[in-house]
Amino acid sequence: MYKIMIVEDEKIERDHLVRVIESLKLPFQAVLTATNGEEGIAIFDKYHPNIIIADINMPIMDGLAMIELVKQRSPDTVCFILSSYNYFTYAQKALRLGVIDFILKPSDRKAISDCLIKALEQLKLRENQKEQEKKLMAKMNDLNEEIIKNCFYSIMTYKDELQIQENLNLLGIKALSGVCFYITGCDTTQMNQIAHMITDCGYDPIYHMLDQSIVLFVLSNHTMDKPEIKKLQGVIEEALVSCECSVGKCVDELYDLIHSYEDARQQTQSEAIKEQNIMSDDDLKRLAIHFLDMLEIDDKKGIEAVLYPFLRQIDQPSLRSQLHFLFENTLQEVKKRYDVETDHDFFKQCEIHDAKQLEMVLMEFFVMIQKILKNVQYTRNQYNYKKACSFIEANYLKPITLLTVAEALHISPSYLSRLISKNGNDSFTDMVNALRIKEAKKQIKQGIAFKEVAHNVGFASQSYFTKIFRKIVGMAPSEYKNLF
Repeated sequence: MYKIMIVEDEKIERDHLVRVIESLKLPFQAVLTATNGEEGIAIFDKYHPNIIIADINMPIMDGLAMIELVKQRSPDTVCFILSSYNYFTYAQKALRLGVIDFILKPSDRKAISDCLIKALEQLKLRENQKEQEKKLMAKMNDLNEEIIKNCFYSIMTYKDELQIQENLNLLGIKALSGVCFYITGCDTTQMNQIAHMITDCGYDPIYHMLDQSIVLFVLSNHTMDKPEIKKLQGVIEEALVSCECSVGKCVDELYDLIHSYEDARQQTQSEAIKEQNIMSDDDLKRLAIHFLDMLEIDDKKGIEAVLYPFLRQIDQPSLRSQLHFLFENTLQEVKKRYDVETDHDFFKQCEIHDAKQLEMVLMEFFVMIQKILKNVQYTRNQYNYKKACSFIEANYLKPITLLTVAEALHISPSYLSRLISKNGNDSFTDMVNALRIKEAKKQIKQGIAFKEVAHNVGFASQSYFTKIFRKIVGMAPSEYKNLF
């Protein structure tokens, strides 16, 4: 069912249109009305009608000005012009705005019916097109996953550089260096999460689960240095705090990536020989910060992952001292972030002799912290999200990544990634691409060459720009240009 809005300042004509539309028995769930363009915009923002019939000459804001604003918000809205004037100048501007027809006053039943049937056909056609595009994108994603898998195995089976590069070319990846991260204690969901984060940080991930571990090759279009790799390791460890992450040597030749894998895996095996249950003070401090991050966004699975190291060492003598240290550092972090005093005597009253008592202590601690966060977390998350959006909107034309934005705002990349996904329902990359394509559309309308547009809005290549443009707009830049 669709919604239609009539924007007409003359009551007689407005009521006539409503009566005719309601009598046609077309699939409209609502017929909305407005008396001028400004009122029409307010109603559009609230109810999002699919079809608009707007008079040209109205007080406060005319129909063409209103339609221009509507098209900026929703290009797929079907618009008609209602007027007793048949001026060519109106027709020219209307066509530029995407108006599909005129209805001349006084309007008759057949003209209205013909226009609405045309509009409904166009809406259904667009819906079918979007559904086909969605299916196509799903197939392309499946194909991409298959190519990634093939690329992974070409690296792992000692293929020569040419064969590896052929697979990378299919993914549009140009790599000058790469490094392997070997991550244990994870599942496929976490693997996909990390892959998205690596992409958001500006790198290309090739990954697969192997022997219940993630083998992640991070490829770069420049030669990576040690601080850069260390920073990436920090991003991974912060997001997957309960997992073990080893890093191989950075290599400049693609066929050497297998040696980076062997190096990372060897490190993991060496670490496994050591005592795994004892955590250093620095590890516990990082754990406390991450634990509070999870509490702030009420990520129950994340909280379980953060505390997993403790749940598996219930019989260890070190448990009580480590748990005490974790709680103390969490409370210190609460005070640091919110300037709130907390009960530091909480742990002194706790007794832990078995798993059930440990669970009870943890639950009490959760409740205490969540009471503190209840009044501040919404405000803080919204503040950080707005800051992130403002920073991205001010810098999206530059080569920004999740990492650079997080550093600029002094927050962690994993927290920023979750914040954007939770508030905007899009990943960081999708958010940046949407802004870039919006600007690109404006420049295409101005007649700027596609290659220049791609460069102006921050894309590394015209081919990648075309791919993203098609994904977001539903057509190639050249097809979009032909609409004007």
